[in-house]
Amino acid sequence: QRPVKLEAANGLKNLKFAIALPRGDNPTSAGPDFYINMRDNPELDQKAGDPRSGFAVFGQVTEASRAVLQAINDTAVGGGYGPFPTTSPAQPILIRRITVVGDPARPAAAARPAAATAKPAPARPAPPARRQ
Repeated sequence: QRPVKLEAANGLKNLKFAIALPRGDNPTSAGPDFYINMRDNPELDQKAGDPRSGFAVFGQVTEASRAVLQAINDTAVGGGYGPFPTTSPAQPILIRRITVVGDPARPAAAARPAAATAKPAPARPAPPARRQ
């Protein structure tokens, strides 16, 4: 897999419930991982005049999913496994499904993006019923 080009200057900000790409010291080192901001994190946005700074936001958690995400965030930690044993969940959490709803809204200059302004995904036909 190839690293992802830094696209932190896309107009989207690291605000609460924004989904973004983590990366290493190299601005083009992002891979298939993502993180979700659980608070506003302006320090993660691209700095004016520094095209090698910032973390690219590419999505937003929908209003309907925010309670689930908050419940995950509120889960007790100290599970003792993984690369961060003291901050891993006490019980493993499995995300079984993520649905892409549409492209994130492009904010006007200095405007806060809102999930309510995202374009809805085109309607898809229902899958055929399975035989038992």
